[in-house]
Amino acid sequence: MQTVQFQTNKSIEELRKSSYHKQLGRNVCAAFIAQQQGTRLDTAYKKIEEPIGDLWLLMAEIIRQQCFEGAGTAGASGEAGGTSIKTIQ
Repeated sequence: MQTVQFQTNKSIEELRKSSYHKQLGRNVCAAFIAQQQGTRLDTAYKKIEEPIGDLWLLMAEIIRQQCFEGAGTAGASGEAGGTSIKTIQ
């Protein structure tokens, strides 16, 4: 099993309250389902239950960091501030 670690300034509670992260998480989840099942995106979107799971909220935050903060700076070790390390297995 592979383990991936990343840093974020947002707690899981903050992610759960964020409508932005909920929507991005739903979209990423739907894209994953559509790709895995070979279905259309709108069909996959209908299969997603509410509330969206924590994994997809964390994926949304990783994507947001990579897109808006740059791949070279997001999750770099030694960042200043109150970052918390998240682990996905």
